[in-house]
Amino acid sequence: MQRLSATADFDAIFQAFQEDGGVIIKGLLSPSEVASFNREIQPAMDKLYTRTIQNDDKAVKIMGDNRTKRFNNAVCESETFRRTIIEKDLVHKMSDAALNQHSGTGYWLSSTQVIELEPGAPAQFLHRDQEMIRFWNSLGPSAPEAMMNCFVALTPFTEANGATRLVLGSHRWPKFVGCREPGFEGYEGVESVPLEMDTGDCFFMSAKLLHGGGHNSTTTEKRRGLSITLIRHDLTPYQAYAVTTPLDIVASLSFRAQGLYGFRSPHWAEDNWCYSSWAADEVDVGTRLGLPTNGYKN
Repeated sequence: MQRLSATADFDAIFQAFQEDGGVIIKGLLSPSEVASFNREIQPAMDKLYTRTIQNDDKAVKIMGDNRTKRFNNAVCESETFRRTIIEKDLVHKMSDAALNQHSGTGYWLSSTQVIELEPGAPAQFLHRDQEMIRFWNSLGPSAPEAMMNCFVALTPFTEANGATRLVLGSHRWPKFVGCREPGFEGYEGVESVPLEMDTGDCFFMSAKLLHGGGHNSTTTEKRRGLSITLIRHDLTPYQAYAVTTPLDIVASLSFRAQGLYGFRSPHWAEDNWCYSSWAADEVDVGTRLGLPTNGYKN
């Protein structure tokens, strides 16, 4: 995988993303940003219990929930997430380039998850993120991107502590088979490589790329990452943030962040007289709710 700086030429970054199915951005978050985010979410992480199911249940293997913690509410717990992480310009620039193709209407959040592999956590099934939209695999490698994952290392990612496994080139395979499909026999014989990253690095990943959490073979290390999954606005997100995020928190967000959480309508339709989707009686959702624009000018 190519490793580029966040200040590298954007065309080079996006070209690497398209060619390889993903690109590593070195130091997208600074050490202080990582430290403050980890500190702010730690009380919530401490309240989560770790599943230790000891059978071969397929759903558990797919989600990788055996000895794994998943936390979904970063916007409510972390000021650093609200003010800094979700406002990274490169995240928005990549999202616009990847997800606003083919007459798209913009993008919004599908989920934000802090994923922590505890010592002994087994490897996850190899899968494609776009499998949550069942028909998308059938469109093959030439289809527009359905979603993009921005996976940030909040601790070092090493092969030993469960760095995500990647199947390089799998975003170009002529046929995509999903791990949730009947008769799926697995990708056990497929070669994968570990996504090793330093703290603060980010992997921008196509939803077409086969990947899965690795096995944490250590006895003491916890591998923690932040997954920010963005989806085309004409598709339904995984998390219903528009009904779970308090309005007082939404009001403190920037205009574009409000849109990520479903509190703003997407781009105007081409004829410029109505919103193309997610409107409130032909009015912007945020306007209907009385949310401040926080300096945004249309």
